[in-house]
Amino acid sequence: MTRTFAIALLCAAFITVATPAAAFEGKRLTTEAEFRDLVADRDLTADRTIVSYSGDGQIEGETGDRKIKGMWLWAGKALCRTVTVGTKNLGLDCQAVFLIGDLVVLVRKEGLGAAFALRIRREGTDAGKIAFL
Repeated sequence: MTRTFAIALLCAAFITVATPAAAFEGKRLTTEAEFRDLVADRDLTADRTIVSYSGDGQIEGETGDRKIKGMWLWAGKALCRTVTVGTKNLGLDCQAVFLIGDLVVLVRKEGLGAAFALRIRREGTDAGKIAFL
């Protein structure tokens, strides 16, 4: 049993080393131009949520049976937004934005708060299956 465990451990180490580091690396978006180029005007999904940050500064979508509506702008190195989900006004929050492959990770309070992830929907695919973090 010890030999089997050692072989499994060695295989796991090899797979980890053999996986390209770039597959796990992400990028923090620090300019409005990057955000517009890579995220704006695309559908972002997570479980029963779909939302879009349009190029004209609007936020629209839905989560479950609740509508998402708001506005966004870029300030410094953060995405600032005001948004209402259903009847709940979430107010103003500036968020750090990271892009990891097709995963957009938004971190509240300019990178110091809670994080949540949304997947960029590709043409012809269903909503993403990413849970809120």
